[in-house]
Amino acid sequence: MKSMEAQQAATAADALMRGRAVVVSANAAAPVELPEAAVAVLTDALEHLRRGHPVRVIADDEEVTTQDAANLLNVSRPYVVSLIERQELPCRKVGSRRRLRLADVLTYREIQQARQRDAADALASEAQELGIY
Repeated sequence: MKSMEAQQAATAADALMRGRAVVVSANAAAPVELPEAAVAVLTDALEHLRRGHPVRVIADDEEVTTQDAANLLNVSRPYVVSLIERQELPCRKVGSRRRLRLADVLTYREIQQARQRDAADALASEAQELGIY
């Protein structure tokens, strides 16, 4: 059986996806309509909660370590350092430590995932042409 939090998340996500207005009342203040960008973030967060996954909201301009970036990219920390040295990922130095903007790491990840999808599509297409698949 779903937890109460998962059920509430599913109900809220369904309401958001149907385009119902979302309002928040804090400390008995008047309800406030959420901006579209916030609704999109909440919809995504609620979907993760519905699945029972933990959710954390992080600002795009937050900085992460090379290890954090490696975890996000599912690669090793030395590989992230090599991406920085090849100037594929921008960073700044804080003392001897490198810091990367989260937005840059997520953009790099999206680009890499798109390249992987394109490569897989090309391989599938070639396999079909050769009658392998």
